[in-house]
Amino acid sequence: MTTSRALARRGDESRTRITVVAERLESLRPRLDAALQRRVPIDYFLRVALNEMQRAPALLQCTDASLLLSLANCAQLGLPPEGLLGLAYLVPFKDKTGKSICTLIIGARGYVELARRNHVYVRAALVYKGDVFEVVEGTTPGLVHRPDLAMERDDTTSEGVTHAYATALFKPDDLTDFEVMTTKQVE
Repeated sequence: MTTSRALARRGDESRTRITVVAERLESLRPRLDAALQRRVPIDYFLRVALNEMQRAPALLQCTDASLLLSLANCAQLGLPPEGLLGLAYLVPFKDKTGKSICTLIIGARGYVELARRNHVYVRAALVYKGDVFEVVEGTTPGLVHRPDLAMERDDTTSEGVTHAYATALFKPDDLTDFEVMTTKQVE
């Protein structure tokens, strides 16, 4: 049974808009499936998209064109619009004329997933007071971080954090890169 028929059977007047959107998505099923390139099952992708609209009803106020374009972009990237998992977010914004426009925002986990698919492995970490932390710039840049494992760390607060950094390993060449920021730069 298609998703739109299941929603239509509920008979709830407030579901009218989501039923229309579900029918539009069903009509685009072959195109979305082709764009997904088997990275995500189409049934799962459509179910997640409709769940996001039920979770955030403001998305249903967005123009059809912006909502469908955002979903098509998600499909091309192979990222289901799962805001709860941090992969990709569908966010309604008002434009200058007051219309609601759906905008795709790729989440941090979505960027990591895209990087991983392209053989780039990313890691991020925090440096705390008491850790050994050395950054070497120049022709042979490098990074050394030896955490003080005896120190209590509270991941729910930035207390004691001095720096944050991310590293990337580019395969198959085994090239590496890193970026370091102070807590002030992060904030």
